[in-house]
Amino acid sequence: GGGGGGSGGGGHPKSLARVGSRFGDATSQPLLTIEAPRRSSRAQLATVGLLLWLYLLDKLVAEAWLTSAPIVTAQLFGWREEQVGLFLCLVCAGVLPASQVCRVAFARVPQHNRERTIIDVMLLLVLCGGLLLLCYAPPFDRTAEPAYLAGAVIFFLANNLLEAATMSLLSKKMPKSWAGGVLNSGFLTTVTGLGGRVLGNLIVTLLGRVGPRLLNDSLMVPLYVLWVITIALICSFGNRLSVARS
Repeated sequence: GGGGGGSGGGGHPKSLARVGSRFGDATSQPLLTIEAPRRSSRAQLATVGLLLWLYLLDKLVAEAWLTSAPIVTAQLFGWREEQVGLFLCLVCAGVLPASQVCRVAFARVPQHNRERTIIDVMLLLVLCGGLLLLCYAPPFDRTAEPAYLAGAVIFFLANNLLEAATMSLLSKKMPKSWAGGVLNSGFLTTVTGLGGRVLGNLIVTLLGRVGPRLLNDSLMVPLYVLWVITIALICSFGNRLSVARS
C-alpha cells in the first residue's frame, strides 16, 4: 500500500511535466492569433465603388424628388400644402409593408444571389416610376395626376427597397480591414448617403431658376439618364455582385 502510494506520489510531478511540455508542441492551439491585414483586390474595390455609387445616386434621386414634389404638385395640379403633406405621409408609410411584400416575393431566390436580384428588379421599377412622373404633357395630360401619383408610389417605394438591398450587399462586400479606426466602412456609407442628399437638394436649388413648371422635366430627365448608365454598369459587373455560397 505504502509502495503504491509512493509510486503514485512520484508519478504526479512527472505527469505535470508531461502536460506542461505539450504547450510548446506543434499540435497545441494558440489562445490568440494575430493575422496580418489582407490587401483588398482591385476587383473587390471596384465592386465596393460601384455599390457606393449606386447608394449615392439612390439617395440623390430620392431626396431630389421629395424636395421637388411639393413645388411640382402645387404648380401642375393645384395641390394645397395639406394635400401634399398627406400624400408624402402615405407614400412614406408604405415603405414597411412594401419591404414585407419584397421579403415574401424574393424568399425563394437563392441566398447568395438574393440582393443582386432585388437590386435588378428595383432598378427597373424606379425606371418605370420615373417614366410615369414625366407623363403629364400631351397626350398624357388628361391622366396626368393619376400617372404622377402611381409613378411617385412606384418610384419612392422601389427606391427605398433598392437602398436596403444595396446596403445589405455592401456590408458583405466591404473589406474586413475597413472595419477599424475612425474612417471605417460605417462612416464611409454614412458620408456617402449624406452626400447624396446634399447633392439632391443642391440640384433642386440650382434648377429652381427654370421655374416650377419646368422643374420636373429639368430634374428627372438628367437623373433618368444617370439611372440608365448605372443599370448598364450593374449589368457589366453582374457576376461580382453575387455573394459566395456558404
